[in-house]
Amino acid sequence: MYLPRIGSFLTREQARELFANRQMRSLFACRVAGCCRHGASDMDSDPKRHFVLQRTAEINTYSRPPEPLRAGLYLEDFLRPATDLALRAVKVTPALESSRKRLEGWRNTLGAMHKDGAPASFALAPTGVRIQSRRQSA
Repeated sequence: MYLPRIGSFLTREQARELFANRQMRSLFACRVAGCCRHGASDMDSDPKRHFVLQRTAEINTYSRPPEPLRAGLYLEDFLRPATDLALRAVKVTPALESSRKRLEGWRNTLGAMHKDGAPASFALAPTGVRIQSRRQSA
């Protein structure tokens, strides 16, 4: 089963363990009416449909903004909250520890890259003198 708020997968047994905790159910159960009308129970009944709809929505969200803004948007809107949520979820479902470590690594790496900033252009600066043609007047 896919947990879109932390971008991780759980087996059905692990998901049942996680959703047995009311606080975790409120944090991780799907709230999208077009996807899972009844939250965690619908996530469990058709996990492939849930994954496809959620992942498509994620891709659409992060592919719309201009490319220079995407890394910052992904970092602030997904990675930071996901890292915090994964830390809380690990206390209930220890199987999410590897996901938490992965998210933390991504957050550190992308945060450092975003802080340093990407070059504005990858094109080489032109060399030489620009030739200008002159108009001849008649």
